[in-house]
Amino acid sequence: MTDNMILMWKDLMGSMFTCIDKELLVFVFTGFPIINPESFIEHMLLVFCKYSYHKKAPKHPLRYYLPYDGTDNTERMVYSRTIKYTQRFKDRNYAVMESRSADPEKYSELKSKPMDTMANRKEGYELTEMDFFEATTIHDLELVKAISENRIYSSKKVSNEKFVELFENYDRWVQELVERSKKSDADMVFASIAFFTFEWKYAIEYYYRLAIYFINNDIETLDFFSTWLFTGTFDFDSRLGITVGSDSRLVKTRIDLIPVFFDKTNNYIMTEFIKSKYIEILTIQSLMYNLPCTEGGKYIDWFCDNTTISDLASFFKAYDVFQIWQPKSFDNKLIKKLRYVLEVSSIFNKKM
Repeated sequence: MTDNMILMWKDLMGSMFTCIDKELLVFVFTGFPIINPESFIEHMLLVFCKYSYHKKAPKHPLRYYLPYDGTDNTERMVYSRTIKYTQRFKDRNYAVMESRSADPEKYSELKSKPMDTMANRKEGYELTEMDFFEATTIHDLELVKAISENRIYSSKKVSNEKFVELFENYDRWVQELVERSKKSDADMVFASIAFFTFEWKYAIEYYYRLAIYFINNDIETLDFFSTWLFTGTFDFDSRLGITVGSDSRLVKTRIDLIPVFFDKTNNYIMTEFIKSKYIEILTIQSLMYNLPCTEGGKYIDWFCDNTTISDLASFFKAYDVFQIWQPKSFDNKLIKKLRYVLEVSSIFNKKM
C-alpha cells in the first residue's frame, strides 16, 4: 500500500482502540479464530474506500452515458426502465434502514434523487459511473433479476440448464472485472468496489460455499436467521445497551466463518456465543462510521478528503476482494442445495 494508506491503516487501528469500549473489543477479539483487529480494520478500510469513491464520483444524467442522436432512442429507454427497476429495490432498502434509525449518511448511495418536480424529471436521474454500471449489470446479467424476483430457487421458473447458464454468465462477468482491475488505478478501484457491492448485496460466493459445505457435511436444514445474520439488514440490541441498525458487509469474513458457525459439533451454547460475537462486530462497524475526527466532523469524511485514487487502488491491490471468487461447477445435487439455501435466504425479498 502507499505510505499514506499505511498511515491510514495505523491511525484507524489506533482510533478504534482509543474510541471504542475496551470491554467490547476484548469480548469480540478474544477467542474468535477468524476475526482479529487487523482483519477487521482491513474491512473498515474497504468500507471507507467505498464511501470515499461514492462521495467523490461525478454524477451525470443518463444521456451522458447514452447520448441521443435524434434517431433511435430505444436503448436509452430500456436503460431508463432498468434504472427505475434498480432504484425500486434501493428505495426499499433505504426505507428499511431509515425505519431502524440507521445513520442515513452511511446509506446515502441508496437514496434516489426525488422526481416530484418537473425540473428534476427533465434533468433525470443523476448517475455515477457505478450507478450506470449497476443498471447495465442488471440489464445484462439475468442472475441478478432471478435472485431479486425470487425465481432462482424454483426449477419450474429456472430449469437446471438455465440455472447453470446464469452462473456461467456471472463467472464471466467477474472475470471481466478482474481483467479490468489490472488496467489502471481507477479501474482497480472501480472493479473492486463493483464486485464487493455485488457480493455484499447478493452474496453469490457466500451462498455457493455454504451449499457446498452443507453437502460435504451432511447438513440438511438452514434456519433463516443463521444465514440472514451474515447477509442481511437488521437491528439488534448490543451489549453496550444500544440498538444498532446495520448490515453485514464482511464479504471475506463471512465465507471464512462458514465452517466455524455451521460446524455440526457445535452445541446451542457455542452457536449462540458465535452469534453474539458477530453481532458485536457489527456494533463496532456501526460505531466506526461515526468516529469523531480531531479536526472536527467525522473520521470517515476526513479519510475521504485525505486519500487519492492511487491510495484506494493500493489498498485494493493488497486486500484483493476477488480472492473470494471461485469459478462455479455444478451437479444436480449442488443445484438443489443451492436453490434451497437461496430460498431460505429469500424471506426478506418476499416481504419486500
